Amino acid sequence: MSIPCGHRYCVNCVKNCWDQKGLMGDCSCAQCCEAFSQKPAPQKKPILAGIMVRRLQEVSREVHTRRIFKNEVQIQPHCVNGTEKPQSTAPQVCPQHNMDVEYFCVVDNCCVCSLCILEEHKNHEMVPIEKDRAKQERQLEVKQIEIQHKIRKKQQKLEDMKWTVKFVKNSARREAGKCDRIFADLIHSIEKSRHELNEMIRAQEDAIVKKADDVMGQLEGEIEDLKKINLRLRQLSKTDQCHFFQNFKTLCIPSKGRDLPKLPRSVDGSFENFSRELFSLKQQVDKLLRRALMKVTQNAGKAQIYSVTCPERIRRETFTPYTFQPTLDRNTLQRKLWLSEDQRMVTLGRESWPYPSHPERFDQLHQVLCIESLSGARSYWEVQWSGRGAMIGVTYKSIGRKGAGNDCSLGRNNKSWGLWCSGSMYAAWHDNQETKIAAARCHRIGVYLDYPAGTLAFYGLSETAMILLHKFETTFIKPLHPAFCFFYHYPGFYVNFDSSITICQLSQSAQP
Repeated sequence: MSIPCGHRYCVNCVKNCWDQKGLMGDCSCAQCCEAFSQKPAPQKKPILAGIMVRRLQEVSREVHTRRIFKNEVQIQPHCVNGTEKPQSTAPQVCPQHNMDVEYFCVVDNCCVCSLCILEEHKNHEMVPIEKDRAKQERQLEVKQIEIQHKIRKKQQKLEDMKWTVKFVKNSARREAGKCDRIFADLIHSIEKSRHELNEMIRAQEDAIVKKADDVMGQLEGEIEDLKKINLRLRQLSKTDQCHFFQNFKTLCIPSKGRDLPKLPRSVDGSFENFSRELFSLKQQVDKLLRRALMKVTQNAGKAQIYSVTCPERIRRETFTPYTFQPTLDRNTLQRKLWLSEDQRMVTLGRESWPYPSHPERFDQLHQVLCIESLSGARSYWEVQWSGRGAMIGVTYKSIGRKGAGNDCSLGRNNKSWGLWCSGSMYAAWHDNQETKIAAARCHRIGVYLDYPAGTLAFYGLSETAMILLHKFETTFIKPLHPAFCFFYHYPGFYVNFDSSITICQLSQSAQP
């Protein structure tokens, strides 16, 4: 660029110089000191500008060629085997100016060189590539972590769905087998009754036929006797008078036949009532089956939702530092519950025990609490159950004791948490809310209470595995007592007597 006095300067340099002098009112040439009344506009010399641009392009091409040659030399050893396609390490070049790109234009979303900044990308927001690359790589790492987390979550959901499908197939096969066995028993019972009924009908048939045979034999004998008399009478009419009168009175004496028994004409009378009852039973069975199938069809789209998760396996040794053995409280024992001498096992019996009255005793529900109160620490204990089913849980001491309402029942109020265990299902209960759980049956249950964290977890224990069944997460506000129950609020469910719960002896014991 040139100014009116003829001297040439870099356009940015002369502008910066005049801008600084303009603050003091001075605007002159730096070489000849010619002063100007006002700041002159720099004038572009096309010939000189063209020469400078061409020279810059030649220099950039030379630098670019040397870089490419150097990169090819570095890459060549990696291409000897030909097993991998090498990635070029050469820097990107501006296609317009043949210079290395050093900036990223945020406005046009492209990489540019230093000359592009002075021309078509002038006054655009620029970011140095190396600096922004490091920032973008950090964001890329964060994004990769997020994607990996999403992948793990999707994989977990996939495993859960596979577990759900497996459980559904097993439960469907189990229910189909159960129905087949019930129908087989029903068919066997019907076939047995049919066979017995046919035997009874044949027995009555034989009895009536035998009597009829006796009567027919008697009648045939009497007919033969009458035929003989009739023949003698016919012969008597042809004899002389003396012989006629001598034998007439003897042959004309009427013979007395035996009375014949009355026989039924069919067996309908004996089985008429039974046939009516059997027909009525058939109608009732058909009606019940249609009703049951209709309910199954209606509920097909309203299937019970289970908590189905891929089993989380835990190491049992994790809970060793927190193990302890609760002690069953005699004063809370319902009267149909029998307590062992060491207060570690409770059994549901048929007869009531003469326990003394106590305000903390459950009077109706088959429940019992433990003496120990748990708060401010972590605790772990194990329970073995047997029989039809049992509820294992914890509760505040303020749970109701009198009556059979929800305020007294373990898991049916906001004061207690429990896990119902039976041969057919698991169900977690709290505040009268039920969560059914799909898992393999275990008769040994581990209970882990982390009071400060507000978690209560139940684990199914076997010889080879420890599987998480359900975890409650809440905030405990009072001390908790381990509690047990033999009653379950479920239609059609009846608890077997002689069910029992035993608090297991663990290898290491530490009181909470």
